[in-house]
Amino acid sequence: MKPSLRIYVLCYCLALAACTSQQTVFTAQSPGQLQQWSIKGKIALKTPNEGHSANLSWNQKQDQYEIRLNGPLGSGAIELEGNSHSATLRNSNGEYHANSARELLERMSGLAMPVDMLRWWIRGLPSPDASVSQQRYSENGDLIYFEQLGWVVEPSRYNAIEQLRLPYKLRAGTGEFQIKLAIKNWGKHVSGSQTHK
Repeated sequence: MKPSLRIYVLCYCLALAACTSQQTVFTAQSPGQLQQWSIKGKIALKTPNEGHSANLSWNQKQDQYEIRLNGPLGSGAIELEGNSHSATLRNSNGEYHANSARELLERMSGLAMPVDMLRWWIRGLPSPDASVSQQRYSENGDLIYFEQLGWVVEPSRYNAIEQLRLPYKLRAGTGEFQIKLAIKNWGKHVSGSQTHK
């Protein structure tokens, strides 16, 4: 093989390897087994008196999470991180701590967002920590409606990512509080991602 041809082949292989390394690789066989993931998108929160929206970045690894809301409540960025035992919130006013993300968000913003439940609902699953009722499925077998702890949850716009089917939209609400999520990217933690077009 001529030197110039060998260099061409080598460069091609390196480029191919680089592209492959950027792809999402989920080793889980079902959404329930998916313990390490990331999403990017938008979130909208609505109460009887007002509504807010923000860009959302969420990294999850087992029970550890890192959530960034950019632009909510007119207060710039909010960063939320923690696990099942503690949570820390950072914004332009400082740093705050509590036993859970729900407690922190409610204390700081008055919004009782069920973060512990959302990490399951985002994947189109009810939380295993509470009973569930009124489950409905699409013709493809995707869970599109269920009720849990007083919340009506509607995952939708499922799309295949490798061997998994994951939702790209989520709506959850109680009588007074509504959450809407529009997911742009699903990825494996902070590595590659799959974009929904």
